[in-house]
Amino acid sequence: MNQQIFVSLDLETTGFDKEKDQIIEFGAVKFNLDGSINETLQFLINPKTTIPEVVSHITNIFDKDVKDAPFFEHKKQEIIDFVEDYPIIGHNIQFDTNFLKTKGIPLINSEYDTCELASILIPGLPSYSLEIIAAILKLQHHEAHRALDDAIAAQYLFIELIKQFSGLPKELIDQIKTLSLKSEWPLKELLQHIEHIPNSGQTIEIADYGDTDPVYPAQRLSDEQLKSITNTAHTQLYDFSPPYQEAIHQIIETASPETYISLPTSLFRKIESTIPDNIAKLEQPQNYVSPSRLEEFKNKDNYKSHEFTALLKYLVWINQTKTGLLHEIKFLGKETQTLNQVCIDHHINALENEPFYQKALENDRKNPAICSHEYLISNNLHIKDLIIFNLENLTKTLHSNLSSYIKLDYLISTLEQLKTPDNTPLIGELITKSEILFGMIGIIFSNNNDDNFYSPKALITPELITSHNWQQAKISLKNLITASINLGDLNTRENQSTLQNWKHLLEKLHLMLITPHLEENTIWIEKDYSENIILRQNFNSIKDPLNQILKNCNHYRIISENLDLNDNGAFIKTLFGLDPDLPLENLDPKQENRNNITILNDIPDNDQHEKNTIEFLQEYIEKSTGNISIILNSKQKLRQLTIPLSRHFKNSPIKIISQLTGSLGKITQQFNQAGNQDPKDKAVVIMTSGFWENFRYQDQISHLIIHKIPFDPPSDTYLMSLSKQFTDPFNELQVPRAVIKMKKIINRINPENQIIILDGRLLTKNYGRQFIENFGSIPIITQTKALL
Repeated sequence: MNQQIFVSLDLETTGFDKEKDQIIEFGAVKFNLDGSINETLQFLINPKTTIPEVVSHITNIFDKDVKDAPFFEHKKQEIIDFVEDYPIIGHNIQFDTNFLKTKGIPLINSEYDTCELASILIPGLPSYSLEIIAAILKLQHHEAHRALDDAIAAQYLFIELIKQFSGLPKELIDQIKTLSLKSEWPLKELLQHIEHIPNSGQTIEIADYGDTDPVYPAQRLSDEQLKSITNTAHTQLYDFSPPYQEAIHQIIETASPETYISLPTSLFRKIESTIPDNIAKLEQPQNYVSPSRLEEFKNKDNYKSHEFTALLKYLVWINQTKTGLLHEIKFLGKETQTLNQVCIDHHINALENEPFYQKALENDRKNPAICSHEYLISNNLHIKDLIIFNLENLTKTLHSNLSSYIKLDYLISTLEQLKTPDNTPLIGELITKSEILFGMIGIIFSNNNDDNFYSPKALITPELITSHNWQQAKISLKNLITASINLGDLNTRENQSTLQNWKHLLEKLHLMLITPHLEENTIWIEKDYSENIILRQNFNSIKDPLNQILKNCNHYRIISENLDLNDNGAFIKTLFGLDPDLPLENLDPKQENRNNITILNDIPDNDQHEKNTIEFLQEYIEKSTGNISIILNSKQKLRQLTIPLSRHFKNSPIKIISQLTGSLGKITQQFNQAGNQDPKDKAVVIMTSGFWENFRYQDQISHLIIHKIPFDPPSDTYLMSLSKQFTDPFNELQVPRAVIKMKKIINRINPENQIIILDGRLLTKNYGRQFIENFGSIPIITQTKALL
């Protein structure tokens, strides 16, 4: 194995489309595991086209760099001679090899994807990007998004992953080798040659990377506040800002055994591993693994490639997990399709026979329980005492549960899971009928959409459902439902969950097309970014479902941020149908020492004058000291501001870090690497408000620049539902919600640091007063950009 030669390679390209886009850089390293062979090949390529600015921003490769470089056809043979027939290594390597094949390189080599291997052998990482993994494992990676450096980083990652696999228990390694013989998994040949080596591989610490919690001080409850919240004899609202982890731990220690603490799913999953094992941690049953179903999955006769990758993840994880919660595993692509083959399904196994779920319920009887909002919503629980964290998230989760979203891919992928050589004609017939149905829905969209430039929609109206095309779509759906009766012949234990999923899809389609109940639902057709037709349904009001949950409780307390807009919670109470007399207490410490907020009054509020904004930002960044965060409202603005700022500061010690280039984990890692060792060094982090809310290093930002009032996008489906209850949705709903979002943004920065708002509408529009009033005692300074 040590003498086996591998080639790690990477490409930089003008885009993601292998047919239309071009290669601009090739980098590769030829190596073996003992280090006796280590050869590199790297060169730039003239793509015969302009390099998009965003690609230049990410790769630091510009048109001038490739102007005199060779064309790809002149370097093809050199690539072929270097790669030969050696196994090819890379991170998401199929992207690179498919590009090379499309451009005329006849590759038939084995391909080993380090992203896939890492997601199996190193579970629980916040991100599986090459940058993040290299940082966590402390691997050499000098210049991310350059071909040779990425290839070398993938080389070192591959070597480390071999060590990680060798360090697995011998019994597990032997089991994996045996099971791999039942698959066409690309890496099975590689694993056959790896032997168990005790204590091989790193012990991996991931706490300082990725989408982890902000490091500003945790909110701790006073003894008096804690006593009030855990008092089971009353119902109340509490205005309290995150992070909530410390407060949750305090409440768990003192709460009654009859208390349920309901959390956003993301918070539940972050915190559940830190909660004592004797506390119940409740999610939906289908979110737990069923050991007996996993054993059945393991004993399948054969596996598709994605199924075997998922199986390895289950096998590595199952002996480590304490909860059995499947979210602990990171699935990629089609691997998620295996979940319904291993999760709890009460149609197949009785819940009392599921050990992980029963363990959680047993703890529930003895101690207070934490649960996800999903669990609270879906189980119609009768609870003596309920504490809810984050009302906004609860209502959004409720809205999501009451809504439907279907596209053709969902139907086809479900049918493909049922496909065998024996039933191919039936599955083919159902796929054809599904395509006909969505073809009809596409015609309805084409004839009735509103021609909105950004996100056209075809709203389903009482008039539209009487149209000829709608009636044809109904007939098409009825034909699909009738033909689906024949799936009953496929009702085996292995297929039951998939058949249930198919049934649910048909039920949703029936609701939207045949019994739409437009007085209760908003239904429309739109397209996704890939131009796929989507059929959507929203429930028009969540007041009744929310209040049904609350009526099932003897008493409840809601702990959430920005409940009070100087109105004793009246807006929130009206919005969600809460008792107007429900008491509200503010638990946040008063920020009397908050620095001022500066509002610029001379930056035009339209896109045509964006140049003025860019010029101001360039000047302000140059003369200020300390790190800066610029908060934007849209991804479109990210591109408009990131590219010119990056170009302007290209040869400067100032580091421009943008959400445009990747995930929150990547931004966090790039900010870490910026260092700020020299006073002249600074990082400028450009992101949307959602990223800012979860950015780990808010405490290291000295200047917060808010580009525009953070209105919800009009296309937001949650906003569409809430708007139904208002006669003037903009002033009665959108403005108060924007005030809440603005306060969230501002509250995340240290009180002594600088806040600048570039949106003069706060000063010129009537609704601007609501924002100013909700800034409370914070001094407001109005200034021109020249004087700042």
